[in-house]
Amino acid sequence: MSKTVSDDTPLVGANSSVVTIQDRKVTHWRDYLDPIAVFDAQGWPQGSRP
Repeated sequence: MSKTVSDDTPLVGANSSVVTIQDRKVTHWRDYLDPIAVFDAQGWPQGSRP
């Protein structure tokens, strides 16, 4: 599980990676991040969500 650096708040489901392997070698790597999970963990921006 990922955590924020500032206060150790957990980031649940905040990121995932897609890796392509050919001939036992990594040929492509892509990371995806959920910015809403990061914003929620940091409490920013204030009041933007109902």
